[in-house]
Amino acid sequence: MSYRLDPRIPLSDGVRRIGIEQLRDAVALLDEGRVKRDGGAHDARKRFKRLRGLLRLVADAAPDFRRREEERVKDIAASLSVIRDATAIVEAIDRLAREADGPQAVDHLMALRRGLLARRDRIVRKQGSLDATINRAIEGLHLAAKAFEDLSLPVAPEEAAALLARGMEKTYRSACNALRKAVKKGRDEDFHELRKSVKYHEMHLQLLGGIWPAELKERWKQAEHLGERLGELHDIPVLAETIESEKIGDKADRKFVRGMMLTKRKELAAECLKKARTLFKASAEEIARDLAIHYVLAVARSEPMSVSAPTRNKGRG
Repeated sequence: MSYRLDPRIPLSDGVRRIGIEQLRDAVALLDEGRVKRDGGAHDARKRFKRLRGLLRLVADAAPDFRRREEERVKDIAASLSVIRDATAIVEAIDRLAREADGPQAVDHLMALRRGLLARRDRIVRKQGSLDATINRAIEGLHLAAKAFEDLSLPVAPEEAAALLARGMEKTYRSACNALRKAVKKGRDEDFHELRKSVKYHEMHLQLLGGIWPAELKERWKQAEHLGERLGELHDIPVLAETIESEKIGDKADRKFVRGMMLTKRKELAAECLKKARTLFKASAEEIARDLAIHYVLAVARSEPMSVSAPTRNKGRG
């Protein structure tokens, strides 16, 4: 089933179903990805982020549950992040190479790429047993799925609507605050905070796609694209810090690529600010109010049905 709440299903059942499915998917991806260089961590971490987005949407009804499970998933993701982060830096320099102007730029970039690939391979070797890391992660994910089975949320449509509206409003307000900081100061950490808020807003739009009217799909696409571009912007200072601190390539290579990165960062920052201003031009209160109204209307139009949480697959992992 999809990463989307169904207004025909009680909120508790819907949230349990989505949460357990994301955890099961992560287990399957890690189990099947043992032969991959990053052990399937890249795709599994996408499920972790979706899970955290879900938890934030309903956090007000279960704050202790949200903090505990978000911390659990955050720790699991961190245990799998080292190799994936090293791979992401290689991908960042590949994006620069696709936009390189002339053979000289390509030569400098490829010299750095060779060094970054060698760095990634060293990190893979130092990680030791990837299987052991994956086994620990899977064990933690099974515990998280078990915890989700006991989650209880409001049943009445008006109460559920108010809960979802508060979750959406908090994330939306965080994005607006992060946008103001990025406009005012423009630091890497400001754009990073904006990126995280935009990604959570995108997830909330996706979760509520069956509740809001059709025009929500366009807003979701805008948020998704902005999140991707902010991700590319975030990778630039990470790449710059890595090649400088670890002396990847020679001085000429680093100097040339440093200039490319400064130009690209300026372009991406301007683009992201423009798109974010458009996406977050409405007030948080307006967004929350519209969500509450559409949720109640969607429930009223739907024929209720009860769906129990999926049972755990004890044979997996």
